[in-house]
Amino acid sequence: MADWDLELLLWVFTCLDSQVKIEILEKEPENGIIESLIDYRNKILPKNFREEKGIPDYVQVFQEKIGFQPNMSIIDLIFCEGKNARRYLR
Repeated sequence: MADWDLELLLWVFTCLDSQVKIEILEKEPENGIIESLIDYRNKILPKNFREEKGIPDYVQVFQEKIGFQPNMSIIDLIFCEGKNARRYLR
């Protein structure tokens, strides 16, 4: 499953034309710190989400039936907006 997750992550970065560098570690360092890396593992979590005003909704596939569904995945945004997805991200 980790291979699929990594491929999906790389695909998302490609779709967003992002220049993110991914480094895979074989094991966590002894002190838990690598000076040259930024650890985002606990930064992007549902509990850290803040609803921001002023960000326009995009048209979702089933929006006419169930209304706009906020907080969907980046995959939903890319599938619905294509190359325009990047303008919704900050």
